[in-house]
This record gives sequence, structure tokens and C-alpha cells, in this order.
Amino acid sequence: MITIDDMKKAVVAALNENFGYPCYEFGVVEQMEYPCFFVRITENGELYTKNRYQQRYAVEIVLMHERGEHGQEIKVLKDIEKIKQIFLFAMQTEKKKVPIMNFEMEYTGERGNVPRITFDSEFLDNLYKPSDAPLMKELEMKEDLNDGNAKH
Repeated sequence: MITIDDMKKAVVAALNENFGYPCYEFGVVEQMEYPCFFVRITENGELYTKNRYQQRYAVEIVLMHERGEHGQEIKVLKDIEKIKQIFLFAMQTEKKKVPIMNFEMEYTGERGNVPRITFDSEFLDNLYKPSDAPLMKELEMKEDLNDGNAKH
């Protein structure tokens, strides 16, 4: 089963692989390196059947660039487009590829100049856990079968 931790690792790994910017948790306000990302994952799911769970994850990525630097808008727009290409259809986790939907981008912050990207991932996950018991290796039959009838 894919966990919220698996989703966070997959998002951070995809951002690191494509950008190399540091990723921080929301709430960090000191000693940040710019540009950087803030990544938050929230979860909301429900039991779908006895063996299946309907997973729903919401992903939020905030892209921060250095304050006061001029000429950043084009770089920010290119970064947003790159994020869109990475997460537009699907995302690879350690366990499987998951679908992406509801991709949105808006600006937030005091001056409305901080890009905030959100998207969702919804999929069915298996609750069944395979047994660790060893498989049967040999089968001994103590009765002879003759035309479907047991011979004693």
C-alpha cells in the first residue's frame, strides 16, 4: 500500500532530480537557500471494498525565489512549466506509478508573487498483504485414484 510518506518522497525526489533546489517543510523561515520548494501532502481516503482502499492525496508545492532579484519572472515561469511537465499525468513512487489530476497553479504570498502548484492523486490500493509462510514444496497422496474413485 502506498503511504503518505511514499508520496512525499516521490514528489521531493522528482523535484530534486529535475531542479536541485532544496525542499523544505512548511514552517521553515530561517536559513533557507533560494530558490527552494516547500512541499506538503495531505491525505483523505476511504475503504472501497473489503480488500481495497480508495487513496486520495493532495499535493501542494510552493516555489520561492530570492526577494528583490529583478528579471526573475521568466525564470519562475520556466520553472512552473517544468513542474507541469513533471507532474501533469502521472508520478512514479517506489511501489507504482500513480495518476495525477486537477493540476492547478496560482500565486500566493503578501504581494501575490509566490507560485503555488497543487494537484491530486486518486487511486485504488490493495489492502491484502502476502503471507510470509513458506510455500508447500511436496504433496504426498496416500490413496490411489482409479477413474475418480478412491481405492482403499
